[in-house]
Amino acid sequence: MRSGQLCGILVFLVFTTGILPNCYLATRNCYLATKSAYANAQVNNSPTVTSPPNSDELYNLAIRAYRAQDFKKAVEYLEEYIKRRPAPEAYYLLGYSYYKLKLFDRAEEAFNEVYLIDPDFVPLNLMSK
Repeated sequence: MRSGQLCGILVFLVFTTGILPNCYLATRNCYLATKSAYANAQVNNSPTVTSPPNSDELYNLAIRAYRAQDFKKAVEYLEEYIKRRPAPEAYYLLGYSYYKLKLFDRAEEAFNEVYLIDPDFVPLNLMSK
């Protein structure tokens, strides 16, 4: 049976009996609920796939985390940043983040990396602003 025939039968039943068959009501309610849920998902939800932060964003997130005294988060961002771009200023900030977490051996390693990368490195005050 095609959907057009089914539709015709339903219209006939509605006009002759004044009631809708239960199977139609259940199908219609299911359809409306699905349609509503889909519409809400389209309007209310942002895409679930987000792109990972680029290197500059990671470094800025690390500085913000450090300034907020969230040193664990700063370490997390800096370690990811260093994998992408081993820069002396990132190692320097990583060293201070480790120092604040009382991980002195790791802090020393990070500070040593700074001067292995750039022997003339001059630290800037990253904590101002």
